Amino acid sequence: MIVEKLALAPLPQQTLEVWHRFVASGDPEILRSLLSERIVFRSPIVQSPIPGRAAALLVLTTVVQIFENFTYHRSFVAGTHDAGLEFTLTSANGSSRASISSSSTSRAK
Repeated sequence: MIVEKLALAPLPQQTLEVWHRFVASGDPEILRSLLSERIVFRSPIVQSPIPGRAAALLVLTTVVQIFENFTYHRSFVAGTHDAGLEFTLTSANGSSRASISSSSTSRAK
């Protein structure tokens, strides 16, 4: 059995580094540079997709303000532009384990 070790391309790797800075600081200006105007935010908690940068920025900024103690456990790489993060966080109701994933549809050349 051959196991292929996948690695992110430089631009997606930089994106993850910026994401971690945003989560640590909560600064919406850091996040704004990552979000396309055409972003569609999807969550298992929200029934309908949420379109647009302003709406996604509001949701994600609110999440990092409400929840605390983001602790990342694993990163998953499925290709040069596809990644997922597994993390725990603390809310008023206790600790929860969750994951977030991203797949770029407009790949940088």
